Parts: sequence; C-alpha cells; structure tokens
Amino acid sequence: MESLSPGLKVHWVPWSLPRATGESVCSNLLFSCAIVPGENKHLTQLKKELCAYFDGDLRQFSVPLDYPGSPFQLRVWNELRRIPFGETCSYEELALRIGSESGQRAVGHANGANRIAILIPCHRVVNKNGKLGGYGGGLWRKQHLLELERGGPAPGERRPISLKRLERNENQVRG
Repeated sequence: MESLSPGLKVHWVPWSLPRATGESVCSNLLFSCAIVPGENKHLTQLKKELCAYFDGDLRQFSVPLDYPGSPFQLRVWNELRRIPFGETCSYEELALRIGSESGQRAVGHANGANRIAILIPCHRVVNKNGKLGGYGGGLWRKQHLLELERGGPAPGERRPISLKRLERNENQVRG
C-alpha cells in the first residue's frame, strides 16, 4: 500500500499465487479506498521480494506495510510477523503470546481477516495438534507455503514452482 497524499492510500491485491500471465485483481470491496493501477517503488519491491521468497532466496520481507485493523487484530498480526520462517505455532500459543489466554477463536478470526497473507504469515498458524486448520487461500496453498519454508532450498539455491500444478490444484478446489 502506498500513501499518495494524506488520507489516500493505494492497495495492490494479488488474485492468487504468482501466475505465468501476471494476472491480478483489485477489489475495493475489501478496502475503503481508491484503487489506482500502475507501478510504484513499493510494488516493485514487493514483486522482487515475492519472487525471491518463492525462489527460496528470501526469508523475511522488508517492504513497508500498513495494515489497518482493530487493536486486537494488530496485536495478532504483529505477532504473526514474529513467527520465524519455516516454523509454526498454534492458535492457542499465539493467543498466549499476545496476552489473550482464552482467545484462540478470536486469534483465528483475526488471522482469517489478514488481507496480506504471506507478508503477514498467517499460514504459519496451525491447530494445537499440528494439523493445518483453516486458510482463506485453500489448505493446499497453506501446505505448499509450509513445505516451501520447511523443505525449501538454502538461500541462493533455486526451487522452481510448478505453475501448472498450482493452477491444476486451484481448478480442483474451485470445482
């Protein structure tokens, strides 16, 4: 998101994981702001960082983020950003970390309201028993992201993403 002037912010909303066509979709239903097509320094940095992440060369994003939410959501999202690359934590553990002892469900709701997945790594939260739980982008994507981080290559090594497999999985999920 980029602030163009006081009170005006721009969001770029990717449709799904990177596609060969580079398609993206913007929706002002999620954000109460104007959507302006084009490029800026933050989008350029974001695209480079996402490519590096999926290539296995990046473990922490540095693109500036502005993610408005309730005070509780912000506590959850800030704590999500502290979960190390390749690791997971449970909803219960996350609730304890933010001082909400019995707030597992509220943490799950805030996690699901995260609008900038991957950058705020909501995919790293799992059920107490280690099972995946939910994920707005589909459980197969959550599994893919966790596998990428856990079994991904060392920095500098390349691991290609099969876009055909991702699109096939997406089509299976859609029906």
